[in-house]
Amino acid sequence: MHNMENNFKHPLRLTSIRRGLFQVVDGVNYRLDVTVAGGNGGSMYRTEVHERLGALELMFFTPIYKELN
Repeated sequence: MHNMENNFKHPLRLTSIRRGLFQVVDGVNYRLDVTVAGGNGGSMYRTEVHERLGALELMFFTPIYKELN
């Protein structure tokens, strides 16, 4: 979703999931801390996805740490 919303100008590729949590509410909320490659170098992001009736919605995708090059 992040790559599509930014017209694939600096695409990111998932390299690892550092931490994951979920919460059952009216559907399921997933919060993940992920490491990605691409874009402007490797970075760490926090993302939250809401799943309801099989549909996924990206709630946020925020950088939480950027590695120094």
